[in-house]
Amino acid sequence: MPITGTDCLEWDSVRQTKLNSVEETLSGILAGYKNSASKALICDFDGTLAPIINNPAEAKIPEHAAKVLLALTKEIEIVAIASGRGLEFINNAFAPYTDGTGRNPIKIFGLYGSQTDEEEFKKLHKTSVMDQTLKELILQLIAPLVDKIDLELKDSGLVLHYRNYPDFEEEVLSAAQLVADTFPVLFVRGKKAVELTVAGHTDKGDVIDYIAGYADAVCYIGDDYGDIAAFDKVNTGTKGGLSVGVFSEEMPPELYDKCQFILEGTAAVHELLAELLGALSQSATDL
Repeated sequence: MPITGTDCLEWDSVRQTKLNSVEETLSGILAGYKNSASKALICDFDGTLAPIINNPAEAKIPEHAAKVLLALTKEIEIVAIASGRGLEFINNAFAPYTDGTGRNPIKIFGLYGSQTDEEEFKKLHKTSVMDQTLKELILQLIAPLVDKIDLELKDSGLVLHYRNYPDFEEEVLSAAQLVADTFPVLFVRGKKAVELTVAGHTDKGDVIDYIAGYADAVCYIGDDYGDIAAFDKVNTGTKGGLSVGVFSEEMPPELYDKCQFILEGTAAVHELLAELLGALSQSATDL
């Protein structure tokens, strides 16, 4: 559930005592990368690279952060983004900052891995697409709610956004549970949103498994419910795994408990990436 009321007081103490500095987090990542033969850096998009805003369609990664992440592809063997966003949305976010060829050297796993250009991953995991008939049945079931919130349609399902309509939170959650009880779909929590997606879809843990087959030091940075599967894999299923959480007052408690490091907000993530680029570039120069 979102952190509200007296729970916010607990998060105030987190902010004072449990957050890590950029320097501490950088040291942890560099220590994990130190003796690795192949490194990987994987980031979520919304709430990690791009600030959370009221209109999800307008979310953007700042130019300086996009350029840093692209530059990191020359220092780290695998740089990737795993997001609930579609592949096209993420590629468009980086298009203005690529080398002019339009080719994005960052590996993109959209819709939690259901959309990607990684052919080997696609052989292992089927694309998750929700049948149009099922979408229409769901929309009929939640029809009284549709005009009260922001509805996002994806290939894999529907997202019910209530950030701009907080009074409808309980109604959204009840409707989502009704859909999950009625149809073969999953009810996935997000920050001020609920996603209804096809059962058996890929998740970010599958992305981590795939990348860990090519890298022996994996760092994942994320902030939301959809990142929990990735954190579980990084913390227990990969050698040299490092999990970095991005704190906000909407941070899921379940995610907080899995973080090896916690940064405050997207600005701290951008600073970390810039510092990581500088450190790795300097290390390469010193060799």
